[in-house]
Amino acid sequence: MTYTFKLSRRIASNHRSILAAAALVLAACGGSSPTSSTPVTPAGPTAGWLTIQITTPRTDDGAVQLSVSGPGVDSARIVGYDGFSVVGNASADMVVTGAIANGTIAQVHLRDISRTSDLRASVSAAAARGSYALQDLTGYRVVVVR
Repeated sequence: MTYTFKLSRRIASNHRSILAAAALVLAACGGSSPTSSTPVTPAGPTAGWLTIQITTPRTDDGAVQLSVSGPGVDSARIVGYDGFSVVGNASADMVVTGAIANGTIAQVHLRDISRTSDLRASVSAAAARGSYALQDLTGYRVVVVR
């Protein structure tokens, strides 16, 4: 055998090893791996309704004025009572009327419910049922519940 023939056999033998390794690498990269050409869209913010609950120290509340503010507040609605709400500048101002009791009184819609902890809720005023005399706000509390 000539030197050229031996050299060509050695190169061919190494070439097969390289081709086998390349085939294994390509097989490992195929399928539905994260490196495939199908784009993966990351999950965006999830919008949703959050519940506003009140704790009142009185049994004769006829009206309560409250506000909820924070990033992404875009609408509000009164639940189980009469009243109205105004939304603007990432805050919802509400007046709830009726025989107000502890529990759910409203809902706010947030563009991203993961930001619930950034919301601030407070009672601005409360009035007695019948006379509508202003109540002392000590003991009133509103919370946003996811």
